[in-house]
Amino acid sequence: MIEINDKKIREEIKEIIKISHLRTLFNVGHVIFTENLDLNSLDKGIRKESVYKIKEVMEMAVYFGADKFLVLSGCDVAVSERENAKKNTGGIPDGNL
Repeated sequence: MIEINDKKIREEIKEIIKISHLRTLFNVGHVIFTENLDLNSLDKGIRKESVYKIKEVMEMAVYFGADKFLVLSGCDVAVSERENAKKNTGGIPDGNL
C-alpha cells in the first residue's frame, strides 16, 4: 500500500481522479499478504488486526472515491480445522471477533 501522508498531495490526487473520470480499484490483498494478516486465521488477534487493516484501507478507498474494493480473506484452513474455524468466526456479524 502506498501511504500518502501529505494532505495537499492527497487532495491533488483525489481531484485528478475526479476530473479525469478515472475508475479506481483498491485491492487490500497486497496489504493482507505483506503484513501476514489473515481473515481466516484461527488466531483471534490476527483476525482482529486483519479487520482493522481492511477498515483502514477502506477509509482511504472511500476518500479517493474508489469504484471497487477487493478483499482477499487469506489462506483456507486445513480441512481438519474447518469446524473450529467456523466456530471462531461466528461472532463477526456483531463485531466480536
